[in-house]
Amino acid sequence: ARQLGYTQAARKVVLEPFSNRLSNIQHDPSVCFGIMRDLFVAPFAEEIVFRGLLIPVLLSSHLSPTATSWIAPLFFGTAHIHHAYQRLQSKAESPRIIWLTTLLQFSYTSLFGAYVSHAFLRTGSLIGVTLGHSFCNYWGLPNLGFWSRSGHSELSCLYGYRWIVTVVYVLGISIFWRGFFPGHWSFFPEESFLPSLLFQIGRA
Repeated sequence: ARQLGYTQAARKVVLEPFSNRLSNIQHDPSVCFGIMRDLFVAPFAEEIVFRGLLIPVLLSSHLSPTATSWIAPLFFGTAHIHHAYQRLQSKAESPRIIWLTTLLQFSYTSLFGAYVSHAFLRTGSLIGVTLGHSFCNYWGLPNLGFWSRSGHSELSCLYGYRWIVTVVYVLGISIFWRGFFPGHWSFFPEESFLPSLLFQIGRA
């Protein structure tokens, strides 16, 4: 694959996909409805149901905040299994592939659900978790195509920078993980907002 400069690589990875989306909207207006669904409607509706409504109920049933963070996303992950039924009905793929990809989707949606559940418990901000949901829907799963030299991936142009990108990935994951713990690097307030609020309401 041809080696690109830093500016060209940034344009290829960040600006071109965004430009392509705008171009697709101009040529096919129905694409706009898909983007509105994925980036606005679905995150807003799902965060209201699976965080705003479900988590207070689980906390009120005397589950600990930690248990709530891991139980609530199971409902969220299960809500995405209906895609398997649609794919099975189309009979365009083998059932084995469909169930394997569905299991993968259940796993990463549940893991993401655990994160936003934790964030909602700690901050009480439905807007914050909705924006985080939209951000993740836009970018999707990490694309490791920069490790492909053959040019089969749109990120093959970054093959020459594969170690730099990998180090940045690892650094980002490490900072993200460290942000869950109390201290200077924490992303969250020292006291969890939602459990404290429900406890005060219960005492009132």
